[in-house]
Amino acid sequence: MGLMELIFEKYIKKAIKEENEKIAFGMKRKPFVSNKVDFNSAFSNMCFACISVRANPFSKIVNNIVKKQGDVFIDLEDNHWLAELYRNRPNRYLNWMQTKLMISMWLDYYGNAYLYTPVNGRYPDQAWVLPSSMVNVIPGTEDLISHYEIRAGGSLIRYEKNEVCHFKTMAPSTNSWENNFILGQPLLLNAAALAVGADKELMEFVKSSFARDMIPPYILKSPEKMNQEKSNKLKAELKEALEDYAPVATLGGNLDIVQLGGINTSASGINYAQIDDVILLRMARAFGIPFTKLTSKYQNKDTAGITENDFRTDTIDTMVLSYEEYLTDHFRQ
Repeated sequence: MGLMELIFEKYIKKAIKEENEKIAFGMKRKPFVSNKVDFNSAFSNMCFACISVRANPFSKIVNNIVKKQGDVFIDLEDNHWLAELYRNRPNRYLNWMQTKLMISMWLDYYGNAYLYTPVNGRYPDQAWVLPSSMVNVIPGTEDLISHYEIRAGGSLIRYEKNEVCHFKTMAPSTNSWENNFILGQPLLLNAAALAVGADKELMEFVKSSFARDMIPPYILKSPEKMNQEKSNKLKAELKEALEDYAPVATLGGNLDIVQLGGINTSASGINYAQIDDVILLRMARAFGIPFTKLTSKYQNKDTAGITENDFRTDTIDTMVLSYEEYLTDHFRQ
C-alpha cells in the first residue's frame, strides 16, 4: 500500500469514528473600529503597511468556540480545557490579539505560520508562535509530515506535529506533489513584487531627475580634441563639483554644454503623485486591501463605509475562516 493510500485510510477511519464531542471555532462579530505609505520608504515598508492593514482588524476578531451536541452547535462550557486556554493568555508574554497579529504577519510574509501548543498532561495549556523563518518541516515516511525543527544557537529543537498548528498559504506546485500539502508559499509578497517591479525604474528616473533640478543629461564639446585621459579627468572634476549633474560624454568641437534633445525638461510634464498612486494601487490589489486604506483618500463617508464593509467581507472574513478551520482541525486531533 502506497503512502497516499495509508494517509487516506487513516483519515477515513478517523472521520467515520464516532465522536461524542465536536469542537469548532467560529467568529463572533464585533462592530469594527473605524495609513500613508510613500514608495521612497522602500518596498519592504510598503509591504509591511499592507500586511499591517490586514493583520490589525484580523487580530481584533473575537473567535467563538463551540461544540456539536446532536445536530446543533452550542457554546463550549467555561471549564473546558480549550475554553480556558483561549480565555486566558496563551503564554506569559503575549495575549491572544498579539498572538493572532503575529500569525497573520508571519503567514503573509512567509506563506507559513506555526502555533506551538505544548501538551501538559492530556491537553495543551499554552500557545506560542514559532518564527517561520527558522522552522524546518521534516517530511515523514508514513505521513506527509514527521515533525518540525528549529536550529538555533547550536541547538536543535524538535516539535511534534500534533503540537504544532501549521497555517499555510497554499499554492499549486509542479515540482513535487508533496509541496502542495507540506509548505505554503509567500504568494502575496511575490504578487506585490511583480505589481511594482514595472515602476521601479520609472521611480529611479524621477528621483534622479529631481536631483538634477529636471536638467537633462548633457555632453561637453571642446574646441580641441581630448584624449581619453584628459576626458576622464574633466568628467571626474565635474562630477566631484556637481555630483548630480555629471556629464555623460565629451566631444571635440566648441566648448559648450549641450542638452540632449527629445526630453521633456518641464517638471510639470510628469504627474509624480499619479505614479505613486498607481504603485500603491497595485500593491493594495495584490494584498486584497482597499487603495484608500493606504492613502486615506475617501470620497465621502458613505463610500468609506461601503469600502470598509467590502474589505471585511472579502478579505478579513476569509482570513478568519481559514484561521478557524486550521485551529479546529488541530485541536480535534
